[in-house]
Amino acid sequence: GRCYLPDDWLALLDIGPGEHLRPHNRKKLALMARWLADEAGQYEASARVGASRLPFRARWAVLAAAGIYGDIARKVRAGGEHAWDARVFTSRGEKLRWVKSAFMDARRNQPVPVNREGLWTRPRA
Repeated sequence: GRCYLPDDWLALLDIGPGEHLRPHNRKKLALMARWLADEAGQYEASARVGASRLPFRARWAVLAAAGIYGDIARKVRAGGEHAWDARVFTSRGEKLRWVKSAFMDARRNQPVPVNREGLWTRPRA
């Protein structure tokens, strides 16, 4: 009975409480998944910049995770309504490629600056 989708997005798409998994809402969920994937892409890019301040091993881990989970979001976005037909995942080979790529990026440590406007930021203490 849990739903981890933003209430304001559900309301915007006229999806009532507990109705998000009903078949007639599938197109609306595909649209919402695209919005979430787009937002995740912005956070992925931001994480690559933030990772530059971490020690090498942590930077490598963050960059690998950003790529792996970013791939899942991109696949869900590309799948549209069919993203719910089967579990979306990254293969072992895709993960290995991300780990290798992240290693090189972590060693190089030259992230491309991104605009963080509109992204969540921790409140200052």
